[in-house]
Amino acid sequence: DNNPIISESIVTTAKAVDLERISVHENAGSCSPADHLPPDRSRVFRNQQELVLPPPRAGELIQTCHRVPVRKEKAFARKMLSCGMSNLMESKYVAKRVDGSPLVAGAFCVDHKANSYRLIIDQRSKSAGELRLRWEKLPYGPMLSIMIVKPWQIVTGSGDDISNFFNCLAQDLSAL
Repeated sequence: DNNPIISESIVTTAKAVDLERISVHENAGSCSPADHLPPDRSRVFRNQQELVLPPPRAGELIQTCHRVPVRKEKAFARKMLSCGMSNLMESKYVAKRVDGSPLVAGAFCVDHKANSYRLIIDQRSKSAGELRLRWEKLPYGPMLSIMIVKPWQIVTGSGDDISNFFNCLAQDLSAL
């Protein structure tokens, strides 16, 4: 079930996608952030293609983590389509790397609850090739992995478990 490019000697919390254990909202993509943002930010959200940096984009060098077993790829795609977490599109509209190959996301799972995994869609290579919105306040997730904390410092965080919240947010077609 492991992706062949993942070595078992690599220490990782990324698990193979198990369709029986992932928690996805049955009506994903049902809320468009553009409907709730101020007009200037809504315009940016609806025109995300304007955020793409010109080549060369160093972010394209990031290898996304994809842990969907090959024999389960079709079932995974059907599940993502049926709940609204993905869309079909003509190949000519798929984002491309500088070398012309498709710029694709990865998918993997992490532990969540006793009987379920949290599904992670890894879009780091795409996100790293885009301008950062200055009005967003949250750090880019991978930035937390390079945080340097002195021995006398601590980092704390808290929040509700909103496991399916992000699944409910619609992706604007301009971002695809």
